[in-house]
Amino acid sequence: MNRLAPLFFQVSKTLFKRRIHLNNRILNKCEGEGDVQIGNPFCLKPIEYEARTLCKHDNDRRQRLYEFGLYVAACMPKYVQKIQMQHTDELEILIAPEGFHPVLSFLKLHHNACFSTVSAATAIDVPSREFRFEVAYTVRSLRFAEFVRVKTYTDELTPLESAYSLWHGVNWFEREIYDMFGIIFINHPDLRRILTDYGFQGHPLRKDFPLTGYIEVRYDDELKKLVYEPVEYAQEFRKYQLESPWNYMKNFHEAAVHVEMNIKVQWANTIMCRNQKHSRGSLYLVIIILLGLDSKLAGEAFQPEFVEPIGNLTVPIGRDATFRCLVQNLGGYRVGWVKADTKAIQAIHVHVITNNHRVGVSHNGQTVWNLHIRNVQEDDRGKYMCQINTDPMKSQMGFLDVVVPPDFIAEETSSDVMVPEGGTAKLSCRARGQPRPRIMWRKEDGSDIVIRFSNGSKSKTVYEDEILTLNKISRSDMGAYLCIASNGVPPSVSKRMVVKVHFHPVIQVPNQLVGAPLGTDVTLECYVESSPRSINYWVRDSNDMVISSSKYEVTTTVLSSFESRMTMVVRAITDNDLGGYKCIAKNSLGEVDGTIRLYGITRNVINNSSPSSKGDDYPTPMEGPDNQFGSAERSDDEDEAVTDIFENITQNHNRSLYESTPNTVQQNARNSEFRQIPDLGRLDFFS
Repeated sequence: MNRLAPLFFQVSKTLFKRRIHLNNRILNKCEGEGDVQIGNPFCLKPIEYEARTLCKHDNDRRQRLYEFGLYVAACMPKYVQKIQMQHTDELEILIAPEGFHPVLSFLKLHHNACFSTVSAATAIDVPSREFRFEVAYTVRSLRFAEFVRVKTYTDELTPLESAYSLWHGVNWFEREIYDMFGIIFINHPDLRRILTDYGFQGHPLRKDFPLTGYIEVRYDDELKKLVYEPVEYAQEFRKYQLESPWNYMKNFHEAAVHVEMNIKVQWANTIMCRNQKHSRGSLYLVIIILLGLDSKLAGEAFQPEFVEPIGNLTVPIGRDATFRCLVQNLGGYRVGWVKADTKAIQAIHVHVITNNHRVGVSHNGQTVWNLHIRNVQEDDRGKYMCQINTDPMKSQMGFLDVVVPPDFIAEETSSDVMVPEGGTAKLSCRARGQPRPRIMWRKEDGSDIVIRFSNGSKSKTVYEDEILTLNKISRSDMGAYLCIASNGVPPSVSKRMVVKVHFHPVIQVPNQLVGAPLGTDVTLECYVESSPRSINYWVRDSNDMVISSSKYEVTTTVLSSFESRMTMVVRAITDNDLGGYKCIAKNSLGEVDGTIRLYGITRNVINNSSPSSKGDDYPTPMEGPDNQFGSAERSDDEDEAVTDIFENITQNHNRSLYESTPNTVQQNARNSEFRQIPDLGRLDFFS
């Protein structure tokens, strides 16, 4: 290894005698013996000629580090500008800003480097330089037990790429650099202040930051909270001009231009004073002289100004939003975008600073500057500031309001409900959205919603409230209810809720006595109201269940959610079919029945009483109590026959006739408990 080291050093010297590009300037390797040129990246004093220091140098280690620096420069010649050894046996690699991240990636990922950790990261401020900030990272290789310092440079507005993707440990280091110096790091996950308050103004470690700061924090006894106020200076505030002996000296060229401008202004003022008493033509001469001054002086006379306010935006969630900032006379100043409520920098000039990939910037010349936010989310709501880096800073703000269509909160919204008749049903419907949604209720069938209060009932087609309460609910309130949420942002949403009212079955019999001639067909019917829906069937007075067959046709027709019609058709009735028939309805809350008496009518009696119907078959009796017997006019013989029939029915009938009244229905329900009917077993009607 000792033999190969000189050979490797000679090869490296030969490789780096070529021209090297540095910040748009060409630097050449020095050709003299021992002569060091200013700005030459690789001309170092020989290691054996180092000035003596108190600490003892390890020349072998210095040689290894120096050769490693040459190796890095050979691998990344586009970015490495200089390597140098400090008197403390430390290797420093100076790189261009655009190569900061690539060189750090090389030092971590290359198998000959393996610098896996960052032990420190900081910056210094030298205001006299064109790029006033110098940023330094100290990286350490655990594999080779060495560390290297990497340096680069930047200014107030030129961002550097964050090293967070390489070392997560630099997160707080870079936040501290941003907080203390104001250096911007792009692609940083959380670039915000870490040592000062979010409302702090300025960056304390800058050389031009006043010792008193810009604002002070104190506790206000009247407001009972902390307040931030501008600092009240006890002496006149200095503007850090060149003539002040307390401030740093500016660059030579900048100072020369400043002095030249002062001379021109003084000379113009002298000419103006001498020509105050002259004619008007002399004034034109002064104007021409002023127009001929340096362009930089004219630029200072026209400061940047905002042409019009930014304006506020209202955007639905998921859409795109664009803030437009119009600036005139921008000159060499730059435009930045900041989210004012969180103090998060969005963009500076043409560079996007935030780690949010949905944010972008664009500009049209030097006048129109746009901030684009794609696929707007609720977190994007807030104030956005467009600012110009003048002294003092100029800014204007616009507010982004993100509107969100309504959406139901599932855990706070009711579903289908079941309540007993006479109870209380409470339906809840809550929705989120921006602005707050408006809740409306209506019935699906269009009927009114009946709201019952203690002083009476009140009907409404549409009811507005998050909670719908139905007191003393009845079977007529049963049905589907629609909860509709709307806030002016389409689309509106609705939720369907079904209210089921449970009650004891009720049977109504339109015709309790039905007569028909023998050999004809007759229809018996009953109307049932029940919830849950009942099991309906027919039995004869002998307790034999009637089922559908060639003789009987038994059907049940659903009329509504709780109403149904039971019908039974008896075909070609005979003497055996005459008698009593019961329609029975049974659910989990009880059982009820209704009785219909079927009697036969002699065809000869009907034919004699109705001459117009001679030779025709007797039709099926019409429905209704007033027309059960097929004719309104009867002879004396027919009246006697009907009287005999009623007497027989009265003798055979062991209870009063059934009437369609609520009391009779309830009485039949109570009496049905003692009748003999087939055992249907235990029924579950809630399933």
